[in-house]
Amino acid sequence: MTHSRPDNLESIESGKYGFFSKPFLATSGPYQGKILKQYHDIRNRDLCVELVDVHNRYVGLLKKAGISVPATEIRFQEGTKGKYTIMIVQDAFPETALVRNIMLKAGFEECELLMRGIIDEAVTVLTFMRDHPEENMGFHPTLRNYAMTGGKLHYFDTFPPFCRWDQRQVEEIILEFAPFGFVRFLKPLARPFMHRVTDEYYFEDKMILGIVGSSCRLRPEFYQQLLDSAAEQLRDMSSERVLNKEGILHELSQPPSLSPLWVITRRLLGKEGQPNLKLK
Repeated sequence: MTHSRPDNLESIESGKYGFFSKPFLATSGPYQGKILKQYHDIRNRDLCVELVDVHNRYVGLLKKAGISVPATEIRFQEGTKGKYTIMIVQDAFPETALVRNIMLKAGFEECELLMRGIIDEAVTVLTFMRDHPEENMGFHPTLRNYAMTGGKLHYFDTFPPFCRWDQRQVEEIILEFAPFGFVRFLKPLARPFMHRVTDEYYFEDKMILGIVGSSCRLRPEFYQQLLDSAAEQLRDMSSERVLNKEGILHELSQPPSLSPLWVITRRLLGKEGQPNLKLK
């Protein structure tokens, strides 16, 4: 990203978890009180223009599926030296409302409630995705992408927008907008492994196990209770809602782990996150 940060933008604690951008809170000006997400400049103007349309479509699909999304706008911007970018403007949540922060301090019952709520959201969207295959829709319901206010979950990570494009095209978007120079430089080497990241956005087992794994890593002292609770929740769901129930239940015999490749990548990028559980 080539933009310098204006004085009216304040760093937020949760910004360290983002991959594509580091969100800031506007403290004054026309966006006061809003979260601003500024993305990496690229030379492909047409792609940035298309992203605005696809993003708006994706937010609409999420809402149609029954997911609460804060008021969100996307803006095309002229960059510097013949480059272009986009910026997302979004209603802000207090840091204390972010699900990851809540779960870090909560007792088991509250952690269980939040994990189960996000699993239910994932299954709801998965059902919607199966009913609308023409949309090429995906979803990333990880803990850090949610806030909880008024007893309701709100999903706020809308980039990249998972619709219209197929999974491989989304992988190209991810590589194009990666804010780390060496990632873009290594595109040919990264492409064959990108599905290990993006499968979690499209496949039932990867999506649900990702939620449970994140919950167990965040609160390892509760891992067995969380595994048992997730298994119970899945058993209670109909086979029409969860197609690969038995396969997922089998995987829940132990805490789901991040792949070694992703652990190494996360360390190289300096991204925050909890380590895999090491069971005795």
